[in-house]
Amino acid sequence: MEATKGSQIAVLIVPTTQPEEIEQYGIRVADQWKLGRKGVDDGAILIVAKDDRRVRIEVGRGLEGALPDAIANRIVDEAIAPRFKLADYDGGVEAGVEKMIAVVNGEPLPEPDRRWNITPAAWRICCPSRWWPS
Repeated sequence: MEATKGSQIAVLIVPTTQPEEIEQYGIRVADQWKLGRKGVDDGAILIVAKDDRRVRIEVGRGLEGALPDAIANRIVDEAIAPRFKLADYDGGVEAGVEKMIAVVNGEPLPEPDRRWNITPAAWRICCPSRWWPS
């Protein structure tokens, strides 16, 4: 990714982000790691807080056009969460990174899966433990 586009994608897997929320934690880590090119801010980080049962894609300003929050949430809901629910954490991370790279390279995501009666984002808000078996 970095060699072809200049953008950087990182993965961070931690037990917890507490006492910080995953959003704050992700921004802090991305700033400390200096993801993306200076002045372009085209980095992204996939954060997995396993004990918290939380996943987030944090995107630098330079990638917000290619990887906006709506697309990042779809990647979590459709590529990562289903695998995590099956305890396939490696597969979830790999699928998520592959989708992130594809989107940054200009490839569109397929249409959302319409089989859900409730949207994946709404499910995550009411039932965040769905990603990992109890």
